[in-house]
Amino acid sequence: MEQIDHESRETDKKKELNILTFNCKNIQTCCMFFDELFNSTDIFLIEEHWLFNFQLNLLNELHQNICGMGKAVDDKDPINPTNLPRGYGGTGILWRKDLDNFINPLNIGNDRICCVKLLGSSKLLLVSVYLPCKGLPSDSLEFHNCIDQLHEIVQRYSDSHSIIIGGDFNENILNKTDTRRNKYLVDILNENRLYTEENGITFVNCSGKGTSTIDFLLFKQDFKENVICMETMDNVATNVSDHYPVKAKVKYIINAKEKSKCSNSKILPMSGKTLWKKIDKDAYKTLVEKGLDNFSSSLENKYEVDLAFQNMNSLLFNSAKSCCPAPSKRFRKPKLKVMNQEISDAIAMKKKSFLSMED
Repeated sequence: MEQIDHESRETDKKKELNILTFNCKNIQTCCMFFDELFNSTDIFLIEEHWLFNFQLNLLNELHQNICGMGKAVDDKDPINPTNLPRGYGGTGILWRKDLDNFINPLNIGNDRICCVKLLGSSKLLLVSVYLPCKGLPSDSLEFHNCIDQLHEIVQRYSDSHSIIIGGDFNENILNKTDTRRNKYLVDILNENRLYTEENGITFVNCSGKGTSTIDFLLFKQDFKENVICMETMDNVATNVSDHYPVKAKVKYIINAKEKSKCSNSKILPMSGKTLWKKIDKDAYKTLVEKGLDNFSSSLENKYEVDLAFQNMNSLLFNSAKSCCPAPSKRFRKPKLKVMNQEISDAIAMKKKSFLSMED
């Protein structure tokens, strides 16, 4: 996809979307990776960024034209920045800044599941997931818990959204085995009619002795016809992870006209002052109270506070706007035309005289 400047991208229709999932194994080593793939990728589903809660702002500093959101392993119990262990885990979703007005972050799932909604030709739910690897019995319990959460999310949004899930599943879902982990995961995917394609090896052990296929992009069956192509990118020069990115190009129309419908759009102040004397205050109060019912009663981290603050501003703004009477149109009087032909000729003559003097 050719690079398109920010302004023209918002005014034109974009008919294709390039989505990539990548277990980056420390996102702070990936700045050159995003430089290389920026022109050909719209949305990055990221796993194992290795950032802690207080470092998540770094996701917006990887590239001048990329922004996003993420979840960290210590979201519920933030680690003290003065005594940090080695980073691990975490999920995130990054997107080109010219898509920012079409995307809404969602606060659902645990730190291994990150979700956003995209508004375009249809409502699209994007999910980045990082499932636990094989290990202790407690890992198996966490694995099942993550699958259950993923199942609940898909069930909740299936009727109203198209769904794309990308991530490191730590299981080859195309190679069915008799293990409880594999069977549990595959059964849930089949129940929700999620499909993917075989695209070869996606993980190479650092010793070079082991390979596997554990990174996938999944789509709902009814979205399958929109998938143009899918590939494992094993030739990215700046990739320093032991995972290969998996990328898909899908048919999906993003039109600038849809921007105003997205609640994540930047809120602009209303022109002029709000005429509170003319506003239906009872209707305003009802709209605000109704909107407050949808707010979460508990805020556990900085991201939730920021999101709640943004949603509160949006609620108050939209409630006031809907109750405020439409302003009457003002027609400006035409400017007084003081320039006549004689004055115009005199000015032209003066300029001509001045130029001849310079010569």
